[in-house]
Amino acid sequence: MGARPALASPGQHVLVLHSYHEGYDWTDSVQKGLAAGLVEKVPGAELFVEYMDAKRQPPETTFPLLYELYRLKYKDRRPAVLVASDDAAVDFLVAYREKLFPGVPVLTCGVGVLTAERVGGQGGYTGVTEKTDISGTIEVALQLMPGLRTVAAVADGTETGKWHMERFRLAMRAYAGRLEAREIAGQSFAATAGQLSTLTPDSAVLYLGLLRDPEGRVFTVAESMAFVARSTPQPVFAVWDFLVGRGAVGGRVVSGARQGRAMAVLAARVLHGGALEPGPVVLEGPNMALFDYAELERQGFSLTKLPPDSVVLGRVESLWERHWHW
Repeated sequence: MGARPALASPGQHVLVLHSYHEGYDWTDSVQKGLAAGLVEKVPGAELFVEYMDAKRQPPETTFPLLYELYRLKYKDRRPAVLVASDDAAVDFLVAYREKLFPGVPVLTCGVGVLTAERVGGQGGYTGVTEKTDISGTIEVALQLMPGLRTVAAVADGTETGKWHMERFRLAMRAYAGRLEAREIAGQSFAATAGQLSTLTPDSAVLYLGLLRDPEGRVFTVAESMAFVARSTPQPVFAVWDFLVGRGAVGGRVVSGARQGRAMAVLAARVLHGGALEPGPVVLEGPNMALFDYAELERQGFSLTKLPPDSVVLGRVESLWERHWHW
C-alpha cells in the first residue's frame, strides 16, 4: 500500500478568491480541479471560496466593498494559504492582502508570468502560469484553412482582455508578411458585431474573451459565443477548453481543471509546512489539441488535416470504423 496523504492540521484554512462568478465555465473547472486535488493531497483541509464577479461588475467599484466584506468574514479565521484565480483576484490581493491577511502566501493561476512589478514588489506570491497557446492555435487554423490570410482577434476591454490581446500581438509577429492581424477589442457589442460582419472568406476569428463592453452590458460565455457565431460565418478558434462545444471549432487549448489540480499540489506543500520557490510555476507539457466535430463538419474542415494528437468531441464512429475487423 502507498503512503497515505497527511491530514491538515487544525485551523489550516485555504481561502480561494475567484475573479469571476460561479457558473463561468473556466472558474468552475479551476474550482473543480482544486477541490478534487486538495481532497487527495490534504484530506481535512477546510476550503473557503469567494466569487468576486469581476466579469460582470467593475472592480474599481466592488473592490472596496469586498475588502470590507472579507475583513468582517475572516477577522477571526486566518487562512494558511490564499489562492487567487485570475487577474482580478491577484489585483485585489496586491491592494489589500497586507491589510487583510498579512504575510499569508498567495498562489495564483489563470494569469501570465508573475513579476515583481505585477505584484507591486510584494513577496510571497507564486503560482501556475496560464500558457495559452495562441501560436499553436494559429498553426491549427492554417492547417485547416490553407488560404487563410487574416486572423481577427476578439476581446473585451477588461484587464484580462488587454493582456490576451498583447499575447496575440506578440504571436502574430512570427507571421508578418504572411498573415494580417486584425484586432476587434474593447468596443461595444454592436460595434464588434459590425466588424465581424465584414470579415472576408479568407479570415478566421480567434476568441480571446468577450464578456463585458464599455457600455456596461454583460454576456455569459454561451451568449458571447452565440453572438460571435451570429455575427460572422467565419470559423472561430479558441485557446480554452470550455469554449469547444459552445461554438468554437477548437484549437490548442488550456485546461482550467488541470490548473486547479496544480494549485492543489502547491497548496498541499504550504499546508504540510514546506517552502515554495518564488516566481511562477510553469505547467509542463503542451496544451491539448481539442476540436468540436459538429463545427468541423459545419465549416467543411477535413479531419485528416487535424494534428495527430487531436481529441475530437462529439464524433460518432462510422459502421466501418466500428466493425472493420469483421
